[in-house]
Amino acid sequence: AEQVWVAKEAGIMAEMDALRSAQAEHDSVLAGVRNMLAGLRESDALLKEVQVAEERSILLQADAASIQRRCEEAEGSATAERERVATLEDTLRKATEQVAYLQQRELQVMHGHVTSGSKIKKLVHRDPSPVPISAELSGAPPAPVPIS
Repeated sequence: AEQVWVAKEAGIMAEMDALRSAQAEHDSVLAGVRNMLAGLRESDALLKEVQVAEERSILLQADAASIQRRCEEAEGSATAERERVATLEDTLRKATEQVAYLQQRELQVMHGHVTSGSKIKKLVHRDPSPVPISAELSGAPPAPVPIS
């Protein structure tokens, strides 16, 4: 009976060793699953970061497109403004030429009126040199002579 008891005890001990070995393997598998779960959580967090980055990228692309459109509009406005300035400068140049022409014409008419007829004799008699020499040398137009 003692041998049966020793054999049963050896069987129980072998079963206990098998259970311990199975428990260790179970613990090892469980630790692997936990590591995989932690990795999945990290992957999920990284995936969420990637999604946020993609959303930001889309918004930045929309902003860039909007800025590009505003730049193109500003360039168009600047071109139109340059054309308007060129037109105004041309108009100003023509007006300046017309004013200079009219001033010259006025001087010619005044000179013709003052130097014609008997009035010139009166003016020359009063002041033989109505324009100072320095003004003639400077190239300035003669000052208009008042008609009395």
